[in-house]
Amino acid sequence: MGGYDASDRYFQELKARIASRDLEEVVTMTGKVLDAERDRHFRRSSVYVSVSKHEGFGVPLLEAMRFRLPVVAYAAAAIGETVGAAGILLQERDLAETAEAAAMVGERTDLREALVIAGERRVQDFDPDKVAERTRQVLGL
Repeated sequence: MGGYDASDRYFQELKARIASRDLEEVVTMTGKVLDAERDRHFRRSSVYVSVSKHEGFGVPLLEAMRFRLPVVAYAAAAIGETVGAAGILLQERDLAETAEAAAMVGERTDLREALVIAGERRVQDFDPDKVAERTRQVLGL
């Protein structure tokens, strides 16, 4: 889910790998979606994977955690600060490593449950009242 540039080399590599493994019927690149469709995808998913190089704060990561999805993400930009210890953070943008991490979350129920619980706690860290209070503290207000 999310916007992408169809001419991007990485996107083209993903499409080629999907095709070479005959996975077109099980992998969908949705592009941007409306909130209701996004929520349906979250509810049907087993893991949230983000390999974005440009993610800022990473609201979709918190949305996934709110839906009790374990997170596997490339640690670019502010991803690490957003996810904290509530996900698997990848240091390289490597498709094989990403797939292995996502599969591990699917296979190891203990890991999956630990990430889900950590994600629920992480979402609570961004409660609007907590964020407002911390902002006042930082700004000395």
